Amino acid sequence: MATSSLKLSCTEDDCTATAISGAGFVRPRPSPIPLNLDCQMMNRGSHAVGNMTDDERAAFEQAVAEEQAAKAENVAASGDAAMRLRAEAAIAMQLIALLKTEREAAGVSLSEMETRTGMQKSALSRLENSAAPNPMLSTLQRYAAAIGKRLDFAIESGCDP
Repeated sequence: MATSSLKLSCTEDDCTATAISGAGFVRPRPSPIPLNLDCQMMNRGSHAVGNMTDDERAAFEQAVAEEQAAKAENVAASGDAAMRLRAEAAIAMQLIALLKTEREAAGVSLSEMETRTGMQKSALSRLENSAAPNPMLSTLQRYAAAIGKRLDFAIESGCDP
Protein backbone atom coordinates (compact mmCIF):
# COMPACT_ATOMS: atom_id res chain seq x y z
CA MET A 1 0.00 0.00 0.00
CA ALA A 2 1.44 3.36 -1.02
CA THR A 3 1.54 6.05 1.63
CA SER A 4 1.60 9.80 1.42
CA SER A 5 2.73 11.97 4.29
CA LEU A 6 3.71 15.47 5.27
CA LYS A 7 6.33 16.55 7.76
CA LEU A 8 6.11 19.99 9.40
CA SER A 9 9.31 21.73 10.45
CA CYS A 10 9.11 25.14 12.08
CA THR A 11 11.84 27.65 12.79
CA GLU A 12 11.59 31.23 13.94
CA ASP A 13 11.61 32.42 10.32
CA ASP A 14 9.48 29.88 8.45
CA CYS A 15 7.46 26.69 8.50
CA THR A 16 8.11 23.97 5.94
CA ALA A 17 5.78 21.11 5.05
CA THR A 18 7.59 18.37 3.16
CA ALA A 19 5.76 15.69 1.19
CA ILE A 20 7.19 12.17 1.29
CA SER A 21 8.43 12.68 -2.25
CA GLY A 22 10.82 15.25 -0.82
CA ALA A 23 9.21 18.30 -2.43
CA GLY A 24 9.29 21.10 0.13
CA PHE A 25 6.74 23.84 0.52
CA VAL A 26 8.06 26.89 2.36
CA ARG A 27 5.94 29.65 3.82
CA PRO A 28 8.31 32.56 4.53
CA ARG A 29 7.53 34.97 7.33
CA PRO A 30 5.18 37.66 6.06
CA SER A 31 5.96 41.27 6.62
CA PRO A 32 3.98 42.67 9.55
CA ILE A 33 0.69 44.31 8.71
CA PRO A 34 0.74 47.93 9.87
CA LEU A 35 -1.99 48.80 12.31
CA ASN A 36 -3.37 52.29 12.70
CA LEU A 37 -3.50 52.83 16.46
CA ASP A 38 -3.39 56.61 16.34
CA CYS A 39 -5.47 58.65 18.72
CA GLN A 40 -8.53 58.39 16.52
CA MET A 41 -10.76 58.19 19.55
CA MET A 42 -9.63 61.63 20.64
CA ASN A 43 -10.27 63.00 17.14
CA ARG A 44 -13.69 61.41 16.72
CA GLY A 45 -14.87 61.69 20.29
CA SER A 46 -13.49 65.08 21.21
CA HIS A 47 -16.76 65.95 22.90
CA ALA A 48 -16.32 63.00 25.31
CA VAL A 49 -12.67 63.91 25.89
CA GLY A 50 -13.64 67.54 26.46
CA ASN A 51 -16.06 66.52 29.21
CA MET A 52 -13.37 64.62 31.16
CA THR A 53 -11.96 65.82 34.41
CA ASP A 54 -8.22 66.53 34.53
CA ASP A 55 -7.64 63.18 36.27
CA GLU A 56 -9.77 61.30 33.73
CA ARG A 57 -7.99 63.03 30.85
CA ALA A 58 -4.56 62.18 32.35
CA ALA A 59 -5.62 58.52 32.78
CA PHE A 60 -6.95 58.43 29.21
CA GLU A 61 -3.78 59.99 27.77
CA GLN A 62 -1.65 57.53 29.78
CA ALA A 63 -3.69 54.61 28.40
CA VAL A 64 -3.26 55.91 24.85
CA ALA A 65 0.49 56.33 25.42
CA GLU A 66 0.75 52.75 26.74
CA GLU A 67 -1.07 51.46 23.66
CA GLN A 68 1.28 53.41 21.40
CA ALA A 69 4.31 52.05 23.28
CA ALA A 70 3.04 48.48 22.83
CA LYS A 71 2.21 49.01 19.14
CA ALA A 72 5.41 47.47 17.73
CA GLU A 73 5.13 44.44 19.99
CA ASN A 74 1.47 43.95 19.05
CA VAL A 75 2.25 44.25 15.34
CA ALA A 76 5.06 41.69 15.66
CA ALA A 77 2.79 39.31 17.58
CA SER A 78 0.03 39.60 14.98
CA GLY A 79 2.56 38.94 12.21
CA ASP A 80 3.75 35.79 14.01
CA ALA A 81 0.18 34.59 14.49
CA ALA A 82 -0.63 35.26 10.84
CA MET A 83 2.46 33.31 9.75
CA ARG A 84 1.41 30.31 11.85
CA LEU A 85 -2.13 30.44 10.50
CA ARG A 86 -0.86 30.60 6.91
CA ALA A 87 1.47 27.65 7.58
CA GLU A 88 -1.38 25.62 9.09
CA ALA A 89 -3.63 26.42 6.13
CA ALA A 90 -0.85 25.40 3.72
CA ILE A 91 -0.43 22.09 5.50
CA ALA A 92 -4.18 21.45 5.44
CA MET A 93 -4.25 22.30 1.72
CA GLN A 94 -1.39 19.89 1.03
CA LEU A 95 -3.03 17.09 3.00
CA ILE A 96 -6.35 17.65 1.24
CA ALA A 97 -4.56 17.70 -2.13
CA LEU A 98 -2.96 14.34 -1.27
CA LEU A 99 -6.35 12.90 -0.31
CA LYS A 100 -7.93 14.24 -3.51
CA THR A 101 -5.12 12.70 -5.58
CA GLU A 102 -5.67 9.36 -3.84
CA ARG A 103 -9.44 9.63 -4.46
CA GLU A 104 -8.93 10.35 -8.14
CA ALA A 105 -6.36 7.55 -8.46
CA ALA A 106 -8.90 5.16 -6.94
CA GLY A 107 -11.46 6.33 -9.52
CA VAL A 108 -13.94 7.48 -6.86
CA SER A 109 -16.26 10.33 -7.91
CA LEU A 110 -17.57 13.05 -5.63
CA SER A 111 -21.02 11.50 -5.98
CA GLU A 112 -19.65 8.21 -4.69
CA MET A 113 -17.80 10.06 -1.91
CA GLU A 114 -21.12 11.62 -0.90
CA THR A 115 -22.56 8.14 -0.43
CA ARG A 116 -19.49 6.79 1.36
CA THR A 117 -18.94 9.72 3.72
CA GLY A 118 -22.46 11.00 4.25
CA MET A 119 -21.17 14.47 3.41
CA GLN A 120 -22.86 16.58 0.76
CA LYS A 121 -21.15 16.68 -2.63
CA SER A 122 -20.93 20.49 -2.41
CA ALA A 123 -19.19 20.25 0.98
CA LEU A 124 -16.70 17.75 -0.43
CA SER A 125 -16.01 20.03 -3.39
CA ARG A 126 -15.46 23.02 -1.07
CA LEU A 127 -13.14 20.90 1.05
CA GLU A 128 -11.06 19.92 -1.98
CA ASN A 129 -10.96 23.39 -3.56
CA SER A 130 -10.95 25.85 -0.67
CA ALA A 131 -8.18 28.46 -0.61
CA ALA A 132 -8.31 28.50 3.20
CA PRO A 133 -9.49 25.11 4.44
CA ASN A 134 -10.13 24.52 8.11
CA PRO A 135 -11.48 20.96 8.27
CA MET A 136 -11.99 19.00 11.45
CA LEU A 137 -9.77 15.95 11.87
CA SER A 138 -12.84 13.74 11.92
CA THR A 139 -13.81 15.09 8.48
CA LEU A 140 -10.39 14.23 7.06
CA GLN A 141 -10.54 10.78 8.69
CA ARG A 142 -13.99 10.12 7.15
CA TYR A 143 -12.71 11.24 3.76
CA ALA A 144 -9.64 9.00 4.02
CA ALA A 145 -11.66 6.00 5.19
CA ALA A 146 -14.03 6.44 2.23
CA ILE A 147 -11.13 5.85 -0.17
CA GLY A 148 -9.60 3.03 1.88
CA LYS A 149 -6.91 5.15 3.51
CA ARG A 150 -6.06 5.94 7.11
CA LEU A 151 -4.59 9.11 8.57
CA ASP A 152 -1.77 8.71 11.07
CA PHE A 153 -0.72 11.47 13.44
CA ALA A 154 2.50 11.79 15.37
CA ILE A 155 3.82 14.11 18.01
CA GLU A 156 7.53 14.81 17.74
CA SER A 157 9.94 17.05 19.55
CA GLY A 158 11.72 19.75 17.66
CA CYS A 159 9.24 22.51 16.88
CA ASP A 160 9.29 25.63 18.98
CA PRO A 161 5.91 26.63 20.40
